[in-house]
Amino acid sequence: MGNFIGKVLKSNFAAAGTIKIPLAEGVTAKHAASSMEQQALSYGMKLTDHSVLAAPEKTIPTMENGQPSPYLEIFLFHKPVLAQLVSKDNWDFAPYMPCKILLYQDKDKRFWLATMNLGALIYGIRHIEPELKSQMIKVKDQLLSIMVAGASDSQ
Repeated sequence: MGNFIGKVLKSNFAAAGTIKIPLAEGVTAKHAASSMEQQALSYGMKLTDHSVLAAPEKTIPTMENGQPSPYLEIFLFHKPVLAQLVSKDNWDFAPYMPCKILLYQDKDKRFWLATMNLGALIYGIRHIEPELKSQMIKVKDQLLSIMVAGASDSQ
């Protein structure tokens, strides 16, 4: 938690609560998405929803200033065992399920993967059953592995 608070003081809450990984040179959004889905399946995680909100091959929504919206794709992953444990133990974690990974293009046209820093959430909950905490840590680690697979186009 100390590391998280330090990041909040240096930047802001949203930046401190986010983990970002750039896509490696030559990795396309399509390849990153495929690699993430394959890695998630290897962990028994389900892709519960997927939306491309802005992309060149779609009608691109325009921002208020008339500029095209940057690329944005959202993936929602879920591990069924976590829902079972949350429903038995601590509903405070439920709004954070399923776990979201964004694939977006920044103003410099570089692609990134981003997710919420679940570590700050996990270690910020005071009363949590050991089995739920263990599964939450495992999901956090698996999400990072999914992002690394997507960023490097490997499963």
